[in-house]
Amino acid sequence: MKSSLSNEIKSLRQATGLSQSKFGVMFGVPTANIARWEQGLSSPPTYVLTMMRQILGEESSVQRS
Repeated sequence: MKSSLSNEIKSLRQATGLSQSKFGVMFGVPTANIARWEQGLSSPPTYVLTMMRQILGEESSVQRS
């Protein structure tokens, strides 16, 4: 069963318009991990999700300027 965490990771990735592979490269995470996280089969360490939120939040605010 998918969790809200897996949905958030997928939403973050989709907001970038990147494939799982390219999103993984952006954060130094193997594609298989991104896929497992999005499927709800495993969860990333808390710091990874925090890092993604911060980086993508900063990027989106820069793009709006």
